[in-house]
Amino acid sequence: DPYALLEDGTLDLPGDDEFSGQTSAALTKDLDFDNGQGSARVYFAAAWDPEPNKDIGDEAADKIQEARSINLQTAIQEKEDWFRGYVEEAPMPENAPENVTKVARRALVSIVQLWDDETVNEHGFSGNLPAAVTTQPPYGADWIRDGAYFDYVIDRFMSGDGKHDWVNQHNRWYMSLQQNPDGPCPEHCNDNMEYYDYADLVPQASSVPEGGWAMNYYADGDPAGPIGGEIDETAYGAWTFWDHYAVTGNESYLQRIYPAIQLVGDRLTYDCVESETGLQCPRPEDDNTKNTQTILGGASTYAGLDAATKAAAEMYE
Repeated sequence: DPYALLEDGTLDLPGDDEFSGQTSAALTKDLDFDNGQGSARVYFAAAWDPEPNKDIGDEAADKIQEARSINLQTAIQEKEDWFRGYVEEAPMPENAPENVTKVARRALVSIVQLWDDETVNEHGFSGNLPAAVTTQPPYGADWIRDGAYFDYVIDRFMSGDGKHDWVNQHNRWYMSLQQNPDGPCPEHCNDNMEYYDYADLVPQASSVPEGGWAMNYYADGDPAGPIGGEIDETAYGAWTFWDHYAVTGNESYLQRIYPAIQLVGDRLTYDCVESETGLQCPRPEDDNTKNTQTILGGASTYAGLDAATKAAAEMYE
């Protein structure tokens, strides 16, 4: 414990050559008490620069000082106005009590906070929606199971009649991460998931078959959880890809996204069917590490196949 060591005057903290999980650290600074008082200002900031190992501490401190000069009420008003541009025109539950309306509006505010259209993954695509803004993993990641419902809401209600460009970009980000070993690069060729094993936690449930995804992803496209190829998430991929077209009728979008829908359809039609019953094959579902076969996988598989069938019919009349 660094604090106990510091009490004994020890500044050389042991254990800096190896660690497992979270670590403890300490910052020290000498203070001048010549006049009976000593003080220091400590800045805590997160900053990033494209140049590796660049010291940008001074720039971060300048930004903090700049922020300290902003009037709090002005900042609050500007932020409220910014949110209002996205949620003010959204339809609310009809004749609902005020507390219900507040919760509904707050849900839209949360989605606006989550949207990240800047962080680029290894294939050059951006646009992710983590399940929650949180420092406690794994919810600071994007699940397709969650993201499909975010897409549904964004397409219909955000900014009044939908922010279709967000969903288009979000789904293209999903497509770029779908397991597709023989696909054309860099458009749709993720092939690093066949033997996916997240820290050797649950290797029996980690493999990601063609057409599937890892459990969830960070904004840069790195897997954020130990389970791969969940059947419900696979199916939700096809569902949300089709649903965006169903809302917008954007033919160029459908032509571009269809190869991803087809992979899901092929997976659920040919590779993931239990021969004895005709049901969906046992696979991890709802972040369960075991291969199970429940209504969760069944209902989502039905929705995914329904979406893939409609997409195929639209593509080939």
